[in-house]
Amino acid sequence: MTVGTATLPAGSTAAQAHAEELPGELTPTLDSVVFPAFVREHQDERRVRPALAVLFRIAVGPHADYYAHRFVKYERTGHSVPSWHWPSFALPTIWAFYRKLWAYGVACALLPLAGALAFTRFAFDFGDSSLAWWAGAALCVWLVPALVSATFANTFYYRSIRELVRQAERNTRSAGMAAGHLVKRGATDSLLAGLFGVGTLLFVGSLAGPRLQTAFHEHGVRVKLAQAISAMKPLQRQVEEDWTRRHSIPEHPDFGSVRAHEGYASVRAVDFNAGNGRVRFELGPAVPEVQGRSILLAPALDGSQKVRWLCIPIDIPIPFRAGTSGASPATTRLRGGGDAACGRRPAAVWRHVPGGRATSLPARAMAIRPNSRRTEAADEGMHQSNRATETAERAAHQKRVQAHTNPALGEHLHVQRRMHGQRAGRRVGHGPLDLGHDSRVRRCVQGRDLDDGCGNVYQRGPRRASRRRLPEQIAIHICKTSAYTTCPYRAMPRHHA
Repeated sequence: MTVGTATLPAGSTAAQAHAEELPGELTPTLDSVVFPAFVREHQDERRVRPALAVLFRIAVGPHADYYAHRFVKYERTGHSVPSWHWPSFALPTIWAFYRKLWAYGVACALLPLAGALAFTRFAFDFGDSSLAWWAGAALCVWLVPALVSATFANTFYYRSIRELVRQAERNTRSAGMAAGHLVKRGATDSLLAGLFGVGTLLFVGSLAGPRLQTAFHEHGVRVKLAQAISAMKPLQRQVEEDWTRRHSIPEHPDFGSVRAHEGYASVRAVDFNAGNGRVRFELGPAVPEVQGRSILLAPALDGSQKVRWLCIPIDIPIPFRAGTSGASPATTRLRGGGDAACGRRPAAVWRHVPGGRATSLPARAMAIRPNSRRTEAADEGMHQSNRATETAERAAHQKRVQAHTNPALGEHLHVQRRMHGQRAGRRVGHGPLDLGHDSRVRRCVQGRDLDDGCGNVYQRGPRRASRRRLPEQIAIHICKTSAYTTCPYRAMPRHHA
């Protein structure tokens, strides 16, 4: 006996009523289909035409299984996501040219160049370690560009392949003709990848290599300068301790501890001013780029009467100074919480002093004995040479001032000076000054900050709290005599900035 079951549409009330009217017939059942959970999750995804998946494989060429599977998944979800790509991480430019991604290959080649420019342009502090410097260079020039290229390689390749397939389908009448068009185009090109890839890498290397080499050389010079500054720490500590205990400048500086420091190998001679506690040292042949140049370490008192040190480079090229563009700051941490960073403008250093105001250490009230107990003849010669140079420059300075005269102005110039720890007002020049027709002087006078070559920065802005306006004649005088690089006289403390 064969048993049959009538099949009716689910939810059909008419069929149920008709079945009830036939008592002798079989009772029909209602069938319902429930899909598994993993099927219901993908019901909202877009369907991908089989022909499109085939065209993807044809357009990709080699390793189609890897790329076509990802591209079909991107088509179903409607968007691409960043993913990892090993060939693009190892050789991004060559891989991009191999896959005929010309724009992406050029972008991958320019990323290391941009990293080299950023690394040499901004200031990074790597200390005294050359290994740390090269690690930072590798991070900016190779690792970061490689990570960016490997993360977005599949996304850019998918968009390129999808555009090629759509263009082939628009220009042909059937999927077969579109496939033939993609086959004729070719998916890869090994010859052009080798030529363009290697040529682009050599071109980028020729631009980034010399810049990195120059930056590393400047880093080495700055490291030696920082070590030379560190060699002066014993003198700085002695000044701080004597000033804290007795409010006086040390009479017998400890030059033995300075010579024992490893950074003293870059120093030719050291000069200690017993009147104001300033330390000035001359660089020797160990650093030929700055041989014969000097660095001045000047103590100052902040608002809380603590000693802070200011580092003032004298005639040192800007690339070798710390805190400049493209240079890692060779900052020396000193006792008392102060920083001495050579390379910043003196006014900027003074503005960064905690407390907002700073004054130079005054001269000792007690008599200063001649500095005759030094054991090194080089130090004594340095001291006498500085005195002779200052005397000669003072005479030349007065002659330059007297040369700039104009009967139309009729005012005299007075400059306050401090000679050997004593202040004395002297009339500089015997006639008025004029701007003349020198455009450089005019631009200098119109500026806000004027530096007289002695570390004194004057404010040209409006009168404000803790600021002093500079008279016009003094501004002209400073601008006309700003050619010298060393201080022609011992200047009084700078105006508060």
